[in-house]
Amino acid sequence: MEDFVHLHLHTQYSLLDGAIRVADLADRASKFGMRAVAMTDHGNMFGAVDFYKKMKKAGVSPSSAARPTSPTPTASTARSAARII
Repeated sequence: MEDFVHLHLHTQYSLLDGAIRVADLADRASKFGMRAVAMTDHGNMFGAVDFYKKMKKAGVSPSSAARPTSPTPTASTARSAARII
């Protein structure tokens, strides 16, 4: 798997759907011989420093970006807000 680079991955720091812990990700990527991994968490960069340090320690090249979330309310959140008012 040396040539494969995971470019779409949500970590424990992702606000909507992250599951993998950064330490576990670094360990698995290293064991699979991956040279690089990208973190694309939803709406934040809280985990960027932790991700960077753990990937470097594991010998994996880190790449990180945040996937922005829309502040526009959806129909369900608009209904919830209307109940509060």
